Amino acid sequence: MRSIGPLFLAVPLLLSTTALSPAAAAEDTLHALQGHWHCTGTGVRPTERSFFDVSELPKRPALHEIFSAADSTDASGVPYTSFERIREGDDNTAQIESSEGSGSTSTTSASPIRFTGRTFDDSATLTISYQVDDATLRRTVTNG
Repeated sequence: MRSIGPLFLAVPLLLSTTALSPAAAAEDTLHALQGHWHCTGTGVRPTERSFFDVSELPKRPALHEIFSAADSTDASGVPYTSFERIREGDDNTAQIESSEGSGSTSTTSASPIRFTGRTFDDSATLTISYQVDDATLRRTVTNG
């Protein structure tokens, strides 16, 4: 698997969706991530990405555990997979593991949700944030 972390240096992605209503998005950003998003951004090749919450499945806890994956190619045509896993804690905190790195947030009730941590090679600090406004998801990744 090839990491796309070096491609992002404060590059916001604007994503459009068929996801939740604006009222639901304002109520719960983690829940609002669910759905299919079309990813675009400066210097980023268009990608289709889907987020799904396994807490909605039978016999799962009520806390959110959200997964996402997308296959794409970089500018030189080399394929890569981008992934995310977000786990909510019972104290309203959350952890993220993504192709860029891992991190945590002290609250999931704020918008945007901002995770801070380290890149997987531990060479730089990492910030990943998500904000849902109407039918637009803004996902911003900053390294360093």
